[in-house]
Amino acid sequence: MLKRGLFALSDKTGSENLAKFLLAKGVEIYATDGTASYLESKGAKVKRLSLLTGFSNKCGGRVKTLNEEIFARILCRPEDPEFKEKFDIVVVDLYPFKKSKNVENIDIGGVSLLRAAAKNYEHVVVVCEKEDYAFIMNSLKDNGEISLEERRFLAFKAFRKTMLYDFEISFWLSPPEGVLQLRYGENPHQRGFFYSLADRIPFRYYGDKPISFNNILDAYRAWILVKEFKDPACAIIKHAAPCGVAVSKTPEEAFLKAFECDSLSAYGGIVAFNTPITEDTIALMEKRFFDLIVIPERPAFEFKKRFLIPEKWDVEWDLKVAFAGFLLQNPDDTFLLSEEFDRDSILAFKVVKHLYSNAIAVVKDGATVGLCGGQPSRIYAVRIALERAGERAKGGVLASDGFFPFPDSIEQAYQYGIKRVIAPKGSKRDEEVKKRADELGIELVFVEERHFRH
Repeated sequence: MLKRGLFALSDKTGSENLAKFLLAKGVEIYATDGTASYLESKGAKVKRLSLLTGFSNKCGGRVKTLNEEIFARILCRPEDPEFKEKFDIVVVDLYPFKKSKNVENIDIGGVSLLRAAAKNYEHVVVVCEKEDYAFIMNSLKDNGEISLEERRFLAFKAFRKTMLYDFEISFWLSPPEGVLQLRYGENPHQRGFFYSLADRIPFRYYGDKPISFNNILDAYRAWILVKEFKDPACAIIKHAAPCGVAVSKTPEEAFLKAFECDSLSAYGGIVAFNTPITEDTIALMEKRFFDLIVIPERPAFEFKKRFLIPEKWDVEWDLKVAFAGFLLQNPDDTFLLSEEFDRDSILAFKVVKHLYSNAIAVVKDGATVGLCGGQPSRIYAVRIALERAGERAKGGVLASDGFFPFPDSIEQAYQYGIKRVIAPKGSKRDEEVKKRADELGIELVFVEERHFRH
C-alpha cells in the first residue's frame, strides 16, 4: 500500500491528475516548491519538501532535493528505522536539456532521485514518464497495488531515461578529440558525426580531405576482417562488403591476390592490411584508385594515399539501431573451425562471416575468387559467387554462413569443380545434402556455428 509520495517535476502538466488520485487514496504527497505551487493551483493539497530538508532552495535554486532526509526515505530497507516514513512512490521529470543545450538545464537532483528510487524498486514505485500516470492509476484502481514485476519495469525505464540523458550531456560536453564532425552522413542531406566511446578518437587519419561517414564504416569492416589472420592479409572493401581478401607471405602478394578476385568492384574501395606495408606495396596501389588505406602503423616513407591507423578497435558490444531503440549483442568473434584445416578452408570460413547474409565465399590458393552476400536466397548467393569465380573455382573451397536447405547448392558447387564445402548444420535435410555431396565426390564439412550478419 502506498502511503507517501514525492513529486519533483520540470514539466508539471497533467501531474495534478495523478496527485489528486493518490491524495484520494490517502497518500501523503511532498513536492518541491515549484511543483507544489503548480499542484496547489490545480486544487491538490500537498506538503512542501522543505518541511523535511529544512531549506527551500540553495545555490540559486540548484539544490532542492539533494538531502539526506529525502534519500534516506527513498533508499531505506524494511530493517531500517526510516522505513516507516519512507517514500513509496517517487514521481520525477528531468530538466529538458536536449532542447536547450544549456548547462543550467543539466539536472542533478532529478537524476539522483530516479536512480535511488529505481535501485530500491522492490519498495519504491518510480515514475519518470507522463504516460505512466494513467498506468499507475489504473493499477491501483484495479487491485490497489503495483506488482513487483511492474515496479521492476518502471525501474528499467528510469535507468534507461537517465542513461540517455547522460548520453546527451556527454555528447554536448565532449572535447574536440572525442567527437568528429563529418562532412555529412551516408548521403549529403544527412548530418554525420563520429562519437567515440573512448576519451578520444580511436584512430589516426591522414589525408588531404576530411574522412567521411562511409569511409569510417568501410575502414572498420576492413580492419576487423584482416585482424582475423596471423599471416600477412589484405582485404578490399566496398560498401561495407568485401570484394577481395587474401593471405600470403608478403603484403604485396596478399594485395595482388585480393585485387584479382574482383578488380572491377575494387575501384574506389578501401584497402586494409594487418601487417606494416612497404614502398613496394604502395607502388602497386599507386597505379589504381582506392579511397583509403587502413594499416597498423605509419610507414617511415611518405606517400600520397589517404590512410587510417586504428588505435583501439576491440568492442564489447555490437550495436544496431531498430525502431525507437537499439539492439545489442556480443561481437561475432568466435571461430570453431579447427586450425587443422588447410589455409583455404580457414580463409573461406573466416571471410564468409564478414559478408551480409545470405553469404557465400569461394576460395582458391589463399585468396577469394568469388564472393556474394546480402541475398534473400541461399541458392542465389551460391550461383552468383560461383559465376564470379568462374574457372578459378575448380579445386577450391566454398563456405556458407548458414545451412543448405536443399542439395541444389551442392550440385551447383559440383558443376564448378568445388572440392570442399563448409556449412553450419541445422537443416532438416542435412543427411540428404550430405548424401548428395558424397555421391558427387565433394567433401561436405558440417560445423556447429553459423555467422549471419544483417
